Amino acid sequence: MLGPDADEDEIKALIDRHKMIFIKPLFKGGIGKKGNAGLIGRATDLKTAMRERERLYFVEHRHGNTVAKANGVTFEGGVPAEREAYFSMSDSTYFRAPTMTLTHMGGVISKSSKRDRWHKCRLTPLRASRRSINYLSRA
Repeated sequence: MLGPDADEDEIKALIDRHKMIFIKPLFKGGIGKKGNAGLIGRATDLKTAMRERERLYFVEHRHGNTVAKANGVTFEGGVPAEREAYFSMSDSTYFRAPTMTLTHMGGVISKSSKRDRWHKCRLTPLRASRRSINYLSRA
């Protein structure tokens, strides 16, 4: 992983090592829904990586009433995989407690997948870990 001050040689070395990188805007605090908003760039060459860096460096992200402005980007090495796990923690009015959402269908793709492919439960450390292990073993 590289920070906003990474130079072209470091980015090129990261691409050579991982064959694909993700470029994500850097926000203060936790900002969700970046993938749905198109705020994650993917690159397999230096030219595309630099174009994505320019696009995302000072991007504004609106989520509900919150507006956040990025102050840089991070470069992360991509890992080829058949499946992508999606994990989310949020508060729930249904459970009146923190909840965990888990699926093996991936991030942005998971939003359009059937709800029977999701596992959502109240987040208590021991209970959540047992159910999650059982859920993922069935996938």
